[in-house]
Amino acid sequence: AIVRRIEETDAEIAEQRRRLIQSEKMSAIGEVSAKLAHEILNPLAGIKAAVQLLARGRPGDEGPSPSAVRDTAQLMSQEVARVEQLVRRMLTYARPLQPRLESCAVPKLWAMAEESARIELEKAGVTVRRIEEPDLPSVEVDPALVTQVLTNLLINAAQASERQSEVVIE
Repeated sequence: AIVRRIEETDAEIAEQRRRLIQSEKMSAIGEVSAKLAHEILNPLAGIKAAVQLLARGRPGDEGPSPSAVRDTAQLMSQEVARVEQLVRRMLTYARPLQPRLESCAVPKLWAMAEESARIELEKAGVTVRRIEEPDLPSVEVDPALVTQVLTNLLINAAQASERQSEVVIE
């Protein structure tokens, strides 16, 4: 009877452990899903704003200039590429992240982030001013990951700032 009770207890403990592990996995998936949704919503907001800008042409108007259309299309293409890269990285989530390191100039990283956040910055009525040390050395980073982080920082700064204010990057 004691052996049977011990076996039953062991089976109950094993089942509890299995449920706990499953619960932890579901919790982790929920957290990752929320983060991914946030990361995808930022570029989608930029794409939506760009499409709305293109669609503003009224009957009889000439509409946006060819260069504005080209710039907007290029921005939309960059944002779609960001979403695509995020989704691809999500698909490989089970594997450890392997950053694709390359030498990048810091001003170039900020310029890419500003371009990615441009629509949100304009919508918030916020301008960006960069104060950079001359001759900054290049850094070894994954440009896509760093641009994603810097873009999110700029968007968060724009959302937290008053209208017609300035975000200073130093």
